[in-house]
Amino acid sequence: MGKTPLLVLAVAWIALLAPSVLAHHDPVIFADYDTIYRINSTGTFDIFTAPPGTRIVSFAEDSTGVLYVGLECDGCPYSDGIFLKIPGGIVFRERETSIIGVFVDINDQVYFAWEFEEWVVGVPHMDYVYRLDPGGPVNVYTSPPYWSVVSVAVDSEGSLYVGLFCFDVEPFCPPEPRVGSLIKIPGGTVFTTNGIIRDAYVDIYDNVYFTSVDLGLNRAYKLDSRGIISELFTAPSGVEVEGIAADSQGAVYLSMECSGCPTGDGILLKIPGGIIFQRPRTRLVDTFVPHQVPVLLVHGIYSDDTMWDQVAAALSSPPYEYHVYRVGEVLGQKGLVPNNGEIRGLASQLDDAIALLGAKKADLVAHSMGGLVSRWYTGSYAYRQDVRNIITLGTPSKGAPIAADPIAEFFGSLAGDDPADFGREQMIPGSPFLAELNAQPNQVPHAAIAGTSLPTNLLLKILLCVVQPSYCFTSLVTDSIVPESSVNIPGVTCYESPVTHSAELGPAYYTESGTIAAIAALLEGASPLLPPCPLSAAAAAPQNVQIASAGGILPPGQEQAVFPPLQLDLPFSAALNWTSGTLSLELLSPGGFVVNASTFQNYPNTTYEAGVFGNATVEWLTLSSPEQGPWTVRVKAVNTSQPEPYTVTLFMTKGVSLLVATDKDIAAPAEPFVITARLTNGTSPVLNAAVAAAIGKPDRSPETLLLLDDGLHNDSLAGDGVYGNLLANTSLAGTYTLTVNASGFAGGTYFELLGKAAVFVQLLPDLSISAKDINFSDHRPLANATITISAMVHNIGTGPAENATILFYDGDPAGGMLIGRNATDIPANAASAVSIPWPMLPAGTHTIVVFPSPYNPFLDANYTNEQASRKIAACSNGTISGPLWTGEQQCGDTKGIPPQ
Repeated sequence: MGKTPLLVLAVAWIALLAPSVLAHHDPVIFADYDTIYRINSTGTFDIFTAPPGTRIVSFAEDSTGVLYVGLECDGCPYSDGIFLKIPGGIVFRERETSIIGVFVDINDQVYFAWEFEEWVVGVPHMDYVYRLDPGGPVNVYTSPPYWSVVSVAVDSEGSLYVGLFCFDVEPFCPPEPRVGSLIKIPGGTVFTTNGIIRDAYVDIYDNVYFTSVDLGLNRAYKLDSRGIISELFTAPSGVEVEGIAADSQGAVYLSMECSGCPTGDGILLKIPGGIIFQRPRTRLVDTFVPHQVPVLLVHGIYSDDTMWDQVAAALSSPPYEYHVYRVGEVLGQKGLVPNNGEIRGLASQLDDAIALLGAKKADLVAHSMGGLVSRWYTGSYAYRQDVRNIITLGTPSKGAPIAADPIAEFFGSLAGDDPADFGREQMIPGSPFLAELNAQPNQVPHAAIAGTSLPTNLLLKILLCVVQPSYCFTSLVTDSIVPESSVNIPGVTCYESPVTHSAELGPAYYTESGTIAAIAALLEGASPLLPPCPLSAAAAAPQNVQIASAGGILPPGQEQAVFPPLQLDLPFSAALNWTSGTLSLELLSPGGFVVNASTFQNYPNTTYEAGVFGNATVEWLTLSSPEQGPWTVRVKAVNTSQPEPYTVTLFMTKGVSLLVATDKDIAAPAEPFVITARLTNGTSPVLNAAVAAAIGKPDRSPETLLLLDDGLHNDSLAGDGVYGNLLANTSLAGTYTLTVNASGFAGGTYFELLGKAAVFVQLLPDLSISAKDINFSDHRPLANATITISAMVHNIGTGPAENATILFYDGDPAGGMLIGRNATDIPANAASAVSIPWPMLPAGTHTIVVFPSPYNPFLDANYTNEQASRKIAACSNGTISGPLWTGEQQCGDTKGIPPQ
């Protein structure tokens, strides 16, 4: 009788929440112990059934439809916890455990947690959270002793939210009988309860949802991005809340068991909305909403949002049901404005649109110039790591030849919003903008679709042939506007589509292998039913290929092999550059012939060049008929007084060549350095090229720098084929990698080349020793005695000298005797004393030379001030003559004068 009011209350509450129509585009998956279901706008479907002897505990699904399921195997000998990937099979299994939490984040990274099913008070146990990497599970969290992991979720930045539970194990648990906590790692505790954190979920906006069972009360909470916790739902008596998830529209889904209902129902509740699934005699144990990242459509030049009408309608309808937005729609305007404007400026509008979407990630689908806008944004300073994928259709990454035609210039200024028509000018092949864009590193996965059909309309075809005769030749694969070789760039996955530039979005191509299906497949991480672009297309433009580039630091009098033996069977060049002293480049042929500056005339069809390039010295060997087989490339220090940094670059040498250099290999923080690039076609300079350097900084932030040949940007003379500029933003210590992209025309042929270099920016020590810094424990020693030699080594530089080895020689180090060595750490602007013993001191006068080892693990800012010497005489009768401080003392009959 006492339970009747509770049952009546629960039934009445259920009646108020009558089943509602599911009106959303996010699929929701939920499970009881036996079955996982999917529910969407078309109905409810079974998608997985647990094998006999197992039961479902937790699960999640990634954006491609791959399902990850945590099982308890009660029918196994050791009550195993099993983690399944479907399709795929078992990826993890552990005895006497339960896979208690499974989560897939917005980046499709999979996490799962397991807890011990059996543990004994007094015997410490820990539970674990794993990240599923390609090589297998990686432990990312271990619970404190006696604390159990109950749930796990992860935000877009990789922060873990872990539900923990501790049951009355002093002193490990707080004094309450039951303690549950939601902790953020890194960050600490964000919520505590006298119960259990049953489930946790993070949506695409990084809001955290979780459920709590606290002294019989079942509640659901939301922790928003500001750190504010609000209560979403309190279950009536007889209802237990298990799982929680939220869709991209903010609706919350709770999987529950209504033990107070007459038939013990399992219920899936939507808030707001009501009950959307109910089944008697079941218990829903978990729910999950696969992250639906919004899709943002970016139009091309001379166009606006209306171009996407049919694509947007198709992608947002079954069977796809993506959340699709157009860039102008989000900004409250007709599209990108002006539609032919300067691309960098349009990229800032794209930045605003992504920010207004609010999601931590967005997928970009872009047509034509819209792809350049998208690529510029994701390579710029403004980029906030908020793009998951870029899919481009007919995007001219290397430019469109038609953009340079006067007819296009005339009609373009009429068709666009901006009479200056900046966007068209930036799409001319070899433009400075494209060089700067293509020099930027790819930070986002990028798939491209290239059209391959000329228009069927004869008049349009004739017009295109008049404007661009190259389009009339079948050797140029094009969609009538953009050649495939411009779409298919390095680092991009490219597919061919048999359509024209305008038909890439047309309704006639909504086939199984068409544009819409291809976009959907790429959004889901699958390959579309389109043929890949030929591998040769991406590499067709460059005529000169950089084979390899490497560098090092060469001590005085040494030589180094720069690369492992290389198979260089085709004509090639090797270029060595350095900044001081004299180095020599040598190539050792497979037959043992040494090719260098002195012997190149004796090797067939070989030329040698040397000169000054910027502030660097360059040696360049070109072999037109090399032997087939392994070649060794080495560098010798011919005449250097200090370790010398160098770079060697190998090229295939047909056509245009690019050599990249800097005015220094080592710089101090905030010290600018010059980047120069020399372009030659044979022996002639290449003029009017577009050259830009992508700067890879120590903190991985991107920067691009245009290099100019105008005589005003540290490039020597105007019009000499040497392009340069000054990089001033060097405040961070570390390695700056430089990737230079050069494109243009030489001899009527388009080229595109890449070259590389590096500069080390660091605080450098500057070790200094003078004669007065050298002292002896006995200035008048007897022969065969033991003395101690001490040296005070100063570091007048800005960086520490760690583990600095100091050498002590008797006589000139080139032919003298090493007495000993000792190592010390010398901080910046400090000094350190270094000492060694010298036993069995030979009779006579000795010149003691002290200097740092040239093989120290650091570079020195100045190698000219770090060697000093002082004389000492060891006399058999204990007498010397001559003042000690002059270094002229010698054995004699008169006592010397102590040093001053």
